Amino acid sequence: MNQEEFEQVYSKLTHRRQQVLNGILSGEADAKIAEALGIGEPAIRKHVERIVDQFGLANSESQNGQRRSKRSDLVSLVARYKPELLKTPLPSQNEGDDSILDLLQEIQPIEAIHKNLELKLRLWQDSSDRSQKKQIGDRLKNTGYETYMQGDFPGTVFYLQWALKFEIDSPAVHYNLASAYEKLSDFPNAYHHYNQAAQAETHAAHAAISNLSRLDILSHNPDTAIQRITPILDQVKNQAVLSTLYKNLGWAYFLKKDLSQAETWLRKSVELNSDRAAPHCLLAQVLEAQDKPTEASQSWQKCLDCDSHQTRSIHSPWRSPELDLWQLEARQHLDTNLDTHSLIQGLHTDSEPISLPH
Repeated sequence: MNQEEFEQVYSKLTHRRQQVLNGILSGEADAKIAEALGIGEPAIRKHVERIVDQFGLANSESQNGQRRSKRSDLVSLVARYKPELLKTPLPSQNEGDDSILDLLQEIQPIEAIHKNLELKLRLWQDSSDRSQKKQIGDRLKNTGYETYMQGDFPGTVFYLQWALKFEIDSPAVHYNLASAYEKLSDFPNAYHHYNQAAQAETHAAHAAISNLSRLDILSHNPDTAIQRITPILDQVKNQAVLSTLYKNLGWAYFLKKDLSQAETWLRKSVELNSDRAAPHCLLAQVLEAQDKPTEASQSWQKCLDCDSHQTRSIHSPWRSPELDLWQLEARQHLDTNLDTHSLIQGLHTDSEPISLPH
């Protein structure tokens, strides 16, 4: 759509639809627009659908929901062709440049993000001031990371998706965005952004491949996981990531019922980082399958003990669902093997998860 086409469509809007559009541009909710115009909310939604259709936006899509996408695209369209309709004008180079940075200074849960912030982001997205856009993008990236650590995964997606729109296309952004999508069980997007991060030559790339292999395993594709991991083992310098890769290899071979290979890689993982619970939990299962009950009980105990003093609530807002299942299995096993349990007390150690790169 060009300027002339926009003006033609706008001029054909009925007075009532122009009133509804003004309400949308002011950031008002349907209920408030309906109250101001003395009509019901269903009528407001019907007017919005007609306005969107008239501007040719009816087929727009968004991961955050179609209704939100249509309205956001409508605001963006008005900002481009008729910005005088907006209640919040585009900041000038000399006045109010820091206002959006001020808005981003305070981390807010996604449900509390003021519509004014998204409107300002849309306005600044088309700015020619590359220096200011870089500052905004960096702030979005950092805020996205901090919201992740607070456990606000929808907020993380909001901030990091906007960081990408501001050309902050770093492996860390893709990695953290993938992690947030994974926590939200949006696995297609998690795969996509982990793959983006995996193409870089950074620590984030190896961590992304590790997480991709875990998703492969959870999808019952152990061969794919093995194929991902094996070529990069000699390249990984970070011990925490390498230990996790060894763990995932052992897990994949366990699913393939190759118990010898599974034990080998899980013991490598434990040797490199004995403080993490997951490899002990998996090794216990492998040893049980090999009919080694005493060794299995020792590993089951470590599966519990290595997690007993973890500061996960500080270092990470999320833990692998499978770990909860494995530790439940460990408790059930040890409750039926109290004699073995009593022989192996005192193996408490601290550990922390792999920190997200940023």
